Amino acid sequence: MSEISQLSTTKQAVANADVALVATDPASQAIENLTAQFYNAVVHGCQLDPSTFQLFQGSKPLGDTSDVLWQIFDVMPPLSTNSHYNSSANIFSTNYGGVIMSLKPQGGTFVEDMGDSMSDWTAYLKTKPASPTDGSGLAGLFKTWADINLSDPDQANKCYMDIREAGEDAISVAKNAWLSASVPNPQNPKKATKAYTATMATVKAKIDSAPGHQVTMDSEQDSSSLNHSWANSSSDGFLGFFGSSSHSDSLNIAMASASFKIDVSYDNLMTMPGVPLYQPSQDKDLSEYVPWYNSEALGMAFHTQDNTLWGNDPTWESTFGGAGNLQRRTTELVVVDGITMTMSAQTSLSQSDQASFREASGGGFWPFYGSSSDSGWHHESKIDANGLVTITSSCKKGNPVVLGVNVESISKQFAN
Repeated sequence: MSEISQLSTTKQAVANADVALVATDPASQAIENLTAQFYNAVVHGCQLDPSTFQLFQGSKPLGDTSDVLWQIFDVMPPLSTNSHYNSSANIFSTNYGGVIMSLKPQGGTFVEDMGDSMSDWTAYLKTKPASPTDGSGLAGLFKTWADINLSDPDQANKCYMDIREAGEDAISVAKNAWLSASVPNPQNPKKATKAYTATMATVKAKIDSAPGHQVTMDSEQDSSSLNHSWANSSSDGFLGFFGSSSHSDSLNIAMASASFKIDVSYDNLMTMPGVPLYQPSQDKDLSEYVPWYNSEALGMAFHTQDNTLWGNDPTWESTFGGAGNLQRRTTELVVVDGITMTMSAQTSLSQSDQASFREASGGGFWPFYGSSSDSGWHHESKIDANGLVTITSSCKKGNPVVLGVNVESISKQFAN
């Protein structure tokens, strides 16, 4: 699987919290302000929509396979105008699967006939059992479980017939799809991969014909207000100026507090839509992947808050509520190729900090955090006698990078 830059190791992973933390130290406050200014510059220069756009910082070039695309799609975006990839964040497919396997089928009288045994069956489904190899799906899985766990054979048989009759119920269909897509198979590793409809083949086919854009920023003049954005001023300012946490606080503070002028050009910028794989695909790059998503079932869960559909864990509130783990999703990636940035910063670095700067700059820094060890990135820097730092960074064409994502709330998705 392609590797994503793990910049999140410099901050504490927050798996379920959905509130952007407030920066308290001077370096974080300064970088948060700069990032807000850069967000506004990118939105303006690239003609993006602040009601949906989130700046994505820290991704390596995407590489040749679609895995990294899908991983980015699969992270629930935090309530922030910018984000850093976090492998411990809310993963959409995982949270979706937890919900689907806990919902009660709505066809027939299965829930009524199960009685007190319903909670045991629901708990078993949460263990992610392997789907039957004979293709019998959820009904076959239930029969195997019931033969062991239901002492009354008449009840077991009736419930088995209930679940078979409910086979076209959206919840049962969704459970079957999730089970089929969640079973590891050494002969077909793709079977258990949670694929999305976006592919790198599509990116490569379209990126060269996409238009270019220019972004300029002056930290002395440009606004850092995010009141016009979808996240209502929230900003995720966790990283220092340098991607690595090993550099001194004095260096991070000196750089983050400097006066910046930035010019960035993107040779090509395209928007790549994608949704969870919901049906078999004829696309040669997707044909071997198993569909795992059912929007009808998730929509039923969103519109039904009581226990006619939901069990005890998860609940509607823990899923869709104020601190829920499925509040929104990524609908599009904004992908750029051919990046050139010139940055100048007036600083007052000490001699030791100047030496540290030269050493640190190759490892990646704000606003892209692209390391020279990453394919495509190259950095050059110099510091004159008056403390003026000049940095030229580039990521050559043929190495597409995710600049940001477009975000949609679940409530909007299921508004009708």
